[in-house]
Amino acid sequence: MAEIVGLLTEVFTWVGFGGGAVVLVLALVVKIADGTWLPAQGAVEPTDAGPVVRWFDEHGNVSEAPLSDAELRMLGGREMIDLWYRRGWLGRMRLHRGSRAARALLSAGLALIAIGVLSTILQLVVLAMGG
Repeated sequence: MAEIVGLLTEVFTWVGFGGGAVVLVLALVVKIADGTWLPAQGAVEPTDAGPVVRWFDEHGNVSEAPLSDAELRMLGGREMIDLWYRRGWLGRMRLHRGSRAARALLSAGLALIAIGVLSTILQLVVLAMGG
């Protein structure tokens, strides 16, 4: 029985640490590719084409972006909002700081590393018990 547990924990250790490292590197690549996002205050204004949000960038230029229905529901009718805009791009904004993909990959990578750590601890316990 101890041999089977040892084999399984060995597999989970390799999958946890190896897979976690790969996923964390992928999260870093996604984070770098996402670019730099800066905070700003935006004003929500109705237009003929639908509601837009307008803000000043770091150079004092006015930018604007259309709001989706989901974003409008998130805003709940507010006229001034906190937003994040992409440095060097016109009309790129979002209502949250970081990339959701990078956060998901970071969480998955940390979960895999945790599996590797738990498997290593279980291996040591089985080894100490004389298995």
